[in-house]
Amino acid sequence: MREAFRILRARMKAFWRRRELDRDLEEEIAFHLSEKQRELEEAGALAEAAELAARRRFGNASLVKEQTREAWIFRSVENTLRDGRYAVRVLRKAPAFTAIAVLTLAFGLGANTAIFSVVKSVLLDRLPYKEPGRLYKIQEVAQDGPKQFLLTCVNAGNFLLWTRQAGPAADLALLMPSTHYLNLKDETVEITGARVSANLFQILGIQPWIGHSFSPDEDVMGKAGSVILTNALWKRLFQSDSGIVGQTIRMNGSPKVVDGVLPESFYFPKQNELYGSNIAGWTHPIEYFVNLALQPGEMRPGLQMLNFAAIGRLRPGISANLATEQLSVAEAQVPTEGLSGVKMHVALHPLKTAIVGGAERKLWMVMAGAALVLLLVCVNLAGLLIAKGAGRAHEIGVRAALGAGRMDILRQFLIEALMLSAAGGTLGMAAAYWGLRVLVRAAPVQIPRLSSIAIDERVLFFSAAITVTSAVLFSLVPALWLSRRSSAGTVKASGPNTTPNRAISRIHHALAAMEIAFCTVLLVSAILLAQSLVRVMRANAWGNVSHVLTLSFFTPHTHYQEPGRRAQLITKVIESARNSPGVEAAGITTALPFQGQAWGNDVDFKEDPKTAKDRPNANWRFVSPDYFRAAGIGLVSGRFLTGFDYGRPMVLISQRLAKELPHVVRPVGAHLYWMPPGSKTPVWCEVIGVTADVRAQPEEEAPYMVYVPYWESPPSGISLVVRTNGNVRTVAADLARLIRRTDSEIAIPRVESLREILDDATAPRRFVTFLGLLFALSATLLAAIGLYGLLSLSTSQRTREIGVRMALGARTTEIVRMILSEAATLALAGLACGVACAWAATRLLRAFLYEVKPTDLTTFICVCAGLLAVAALAGCGPARRAARVDPVRALKWE
Repeated sequence: MREAFRILRARMKAFWRRRELDRDLEEEIAFHLSEKQRELEEAGALAEAAELAARRRFGNASLVKEQTREAWIFRSVENTLRDGRYAVRVLRKAPAFTAIAVLTLAFGLGANTAIFSVVKSVLLDRLPYKEPGRLYKIQEVAQDGPKQFLLTCVNAGNFLLWTRQAGPAADLALLMPSTHYLNLKDETVEITGARVSANLFQILGIQPWIGHSFSPDEDVMGKAGSVILTNALWKRLFQSDSGIVGQTIRMNGSPKVVDGVLPESFYFPKQNELYGSNIAGWTHPIEYFVNLALQPGEMRPGLQMLNFAAIGRLRPGISANLATEQLSVAEAQVPTEGLSGVKMHVALHPLKTAIVGGAERKLWMVMAGAALVLLLVCVNLAGLLIAKGAGRAHEIGVRAALGAGRMDILRQFLIEALMLSAAGGTLGMAAAYWGLRVLVRAAPVQIPRLSSIAIDERVLFFSAAITVTSAVLFSLVPALWLSRRSSAGTVKASGPNTTPNRAISRIHHALAAMEIAFCTVLLVSAILLAQSLVRVMRANAWGNVSHVLTLSFFTPHTHYQEPGRRAQLITKVIESARNSPGVEAAGITTALPFQGQAWGNDVDFKEDPKTAKDRPNANWRFVSPDYFRAAGIGLVSGRFLTGFDYGRPMVLISQRLAKELPHVVRPVGAHLYWMPPGSKTPVWCEVIGVTADVRAQPEEEAPYMVYVPYWESPPSGISLVVRTNGNVRTVAADLARLIRRTDSEIAIPRVESLREILDDATAPRRFVTFLGLLFALSATLLAAIGLYGLLSLSTSQRTREIGVRMALGARTTEIVRMILSEAATLALAGLACGVACAWAATRLLRAFLYEVKPTDLTTFICVCAGLLAVAALAGCGPARRAARVDPVRALKWE
């Protein structure tokens, strides 16, 4: 061991003193030669003969030097450094090739690194809670024979049944989204948060950064006097005041004591992530937590008041199946309210799965697209290296003839590829940092955990791994091909008009066809997604949504607890908005289009009575008479509401709900049953009109809709909708000031156009479609470059053949046709393989397509025609150069 260490140390010293040792070795060899020469001269030999004889007796001085150096240094390190220096010279001699290789690699590596950062943060990283694998989201399931209906939200009374029977299995917490007005000194601000059980933070394993959690007795009604702030809200509205704990703030006009502030690293799902993206308005981040404080009406078990979400932490040793069984025993006691045959049970979903939701498949699909682009980059670079390697065949042949082994040649090519990859990877990392910021900024709010996305050590390791892998991939083919050729044949086969080697032609043709095939898969997928996006936007293009403004706000609870006062406020706001400059029409609604479904209830027609189980469930929205004109919702039959309808029980229904009535029953004039809030007497409301269907989600079928005059039950949450004919921003500012003048305690409302709401709702699809089109267009460009390089190489190698053809009478058009036919043949071969792969791959996209078949024939035909056109364009340059070949100059080398 000591001897080995001594040798290692000596070799390390020799490595750093290499020049000094080489100089000493030269002097020693020269000394031995001079001493031998002197001995021979003393024996009577002439000086010249003595020198030659001394050299002959000493032997090969270069071999001695090599053998001596091998004893000094690490041979493999020496060879690698030598090949590295040579690789730098080779790459510097071909700046165009080096630039193309580095830039294409930077794009491929940067895209994969940026998208992997998103995938890792959203899908692969653990939730930032204590033992997150034991956290589950709990949902209620209604079983009607073989059919199962997964309820989006939970009834609080049903939850209380669980807590009494499932204590040994899991710790349970209940929560519900809420919106409060925070009354500050100079203004009132709207903030979004959640009502939660006191044990929520204990279940998550989170402690406030300053202050303390809720106490258990604060869950009791009447003791909801505490609030816990998130770090972001604490910084934004309270300027990081650490003395805020214990102080009283006013929310919705009521005092709340600040119990604590959560740590900056605390993460909690947005409302849409935890409750479901189909719930209207639940797309905002959680900024505060208040006590649950259930009201008497909320504690009644049943299938009404489904407003809450439930999460649970399984106790040690308890499986999800066992917890499901115990909770389902309690759930079976839930009254089904006349729904005969319906049985209730629960379903448990890992909390991470519930949060990620539909984003998982979208992100993996985008990651697959980025990986395919990187593979295409590698194939393209392999083709370029083969083309470049064809010009180095003579060099490789000479190396082999001088004793270079196959591994030496492979190492040389691998080092060159690693240098290209290192440069591309460095540039790619810079592009990834920039691209990730763009991705996060452009990503829709529906993608969970956006704030945690960053490039960390795992991302850097991934980037390094794909950099090395890509280097091996695109260097292996040319290195293996050149290293297998005989040195004698390679040295002889050198000249400006060398006939193309069949092996290299086959490899190059195969790579070009692979590029076309990859490109076909990406283009077909991207175009199918783009068609789906266009159809989604077209399906929701009713009215001129760009000129429709919405202002959403809540009435302060302190002043407007009575329905009559709320009705007066709504009427005043509508009248003031209608008289504002630039406003054509103004109305209110309780839920806006494209923002998800709102309060729902069964619909029972007097003319078509049904059992409770068979009644359609509709969204009930409270509106003012001019709402339909302001929003641009058309009338199918009957009439709209007017101010003269005040006090009369009448409603409008959507066209889809009207179709539920038998043909013999006219919708207009029919009556439906409604129980007004707070009333014990049901009312039969006359249907006075049928409106066009309006979607709650852009890609979902329009829900059944019932429109009730707002004065029947004046809502607290209001969305003012106005149609403008002037500058949208000016009108929006005027309307915001108008509402604040009406009541200064109303928080500054959220102002959005209906176009912005639609864009937000379709953002996930646009995000995926944009990335798909970006990858597809990049792949098309790479395929065109690869095909152009192949045809250029083929044309230059066939110069003699072209010269002979032209000398024998071939016309220019025939030469051009010959080159273009080669391009078409390669394109058709790639398309044949690509169409088959795309036919299978696009079936995986079925869930992302909207009114488009994954095997849409028109799309496949258009992609094939487009790629044939790209192949023709790529072949135009080489064909033009081939047509200009001078037969005399081409044959002169012979």
